[in-house]
Amino acid sequence: MFTTDGDSYGIEGLNGVTCVFDGDNRLAAVFMEMSNHRFESVLNALSGNIQRPLPSNPLRGR
Repeated sequence: MFTTDGDSYGIEGLNGVTCVFDGDNRLAAVFMEMSNHRFESVLNALSGNIQRPLPSNPLRGR
């Protein structure tokens, strides 16, 4: 696991980043700590065409 502050990424409102690696030292997860007012815009930028599950989404819970 590797943790850094958010200053070097140039993303407004980013307070910290934690990278988690698996047993083969491959990146397995990235946790971004940010203020709430930036969540939606960053999520939209990262997700592209991927839809997140919503209560009306029939795929939810699969």
